[in-house]
Amino acid sequence: MYNRTDLLQWWVPVVLLAGIATADFGSGMIHWTADTWGRDDLPLIGQRFLVPFRVHHVYPDDFHRRSYSASGSPTPSYNG
Repeated sequence: MYNRTDLLQWWVPVVLLAGIATADFGSGMIHWTADTWGRDDLPLIGQRFLVPFRVHHVYPDDFHRRSYSASGSPTPSYNG
């Protein structure tokens, strides 16, 4: 099967760094898209996601004052 040295191959750090870079780039693109595109009156995402997301640039602590379900939970329809 696998031994310990198999996990310490040269490609493991490369893949790890590539994964970190990809995740950082992807989250940055989502952040930029939410800040740049869309209107506050868009159905489903305007008031629920875009407004609070944009407010955090003016009031950085705004996310900390809200509950998880109010600050962009991925399942807004299930948050009573």
